[in-house]
Amino acid sequence: MPWRKLVEDYSKRKLTIETDKLPAFSGLAQKYQQNGYGTYLAGLWYSSLKDDLCWWGSASKLIPSLHRPKQYRAPSWSWASLDGGIFFYSVADKTTSPHLEIIDASTQVAGRNPLGQVSSGSLRIRGELSHQLWKHEKTPNGTWYWSFAHPLDKHVLSDTLSANVPRWNAKLILDIPEVSVASLEIWSLPIKNNFALVLQEVPDIKDTFTRIGCILSRNRRYEGYMKVDTVTIV
Repeated sequence: MPWRKLVEDYSKRKLTIETDKLPAFSGLAQKYQQNGYGTYLAGLWYSSLKDDLCWWGSASKLIPSLHRPKQYRAPSWSWASLDGGIFFYSVADKTTSPHLEIIDASTQVAGRNPLGQVSSGSLRIRGELSHQLWKHEKTPNGTWYWSFAHPLDKHVLSDTLSANVPRWNAKLILDIPEVSVASLEIWSLPIKNNFALVLQEVPDIKDTFTRIGCILSRNRRYEGYMKVDTVTIV
């Protein structure tokens, strides 16, 4: 079974102890590593990292709401940092974003098992970074989605959204849905043509971010100012 399909099936299960998520998966990871998958990174593989980063969370029958565990379990760029069903963007899309480069990725294990629980993780990545402000809008069927994007210069951010901001044919999926937020300041880092990571800055640490979601069906026309930059995601 393909690794990402295995993750999708496994992620929908509810564990009694939240910290057991990676240790419970380590036996399977060992078998895949023996079959040539290479370096293991808290549920992802360095050899296929550009594809493995393209995930999003969804509630399931056993886990009705997305949430992060109370105790640290994995870096934000790993699906293991989230409790809920996990889905991956289609691997049929082989086109990665221009200038995208994985510079380095590593995790620190928390015990003796090199494929088990981790205490920290870091991803150093280079790509087209864009500073944006998104507006929250309610759909006719009563659900929430992010329908307007305001392209902004990296160093300038307005507190308001103009009424004539173009509608962006894209969907912003937060790792932890927050329906009470009217607008959200983010950084976008494209991985594929139709998939981008959604990042927020870590206070007081230069060029360091956490993942808070993803953008599907991107439209480069409305992404505004983009700068090729190197950042760290933790």
